Amino acid sequence: MGTTRTKTAEARDCLSQSHKFKGACLSSSNCAGVCRTENFPDGECHTHNFARKCFCKRAC
Repeated sequence: MGTTRTKTAEARDCLSQSHKFKGACLSSSNCAGVCRTENFPDGECHTHNFARKCFCKRAC
């Protein structure tokens, strides 16, 4: 009797910088709200070139 191993696919997220978010991104919930107006399901703050920016997120 052998063992059966299954691979599970990991969900990957693709990020795109928000075009509508203005200013420093200090709250991921505010970022997510703006991203929803850009037809993305979610968004989060990330540091990019020493600045906090809003990135919209969706499954790849």
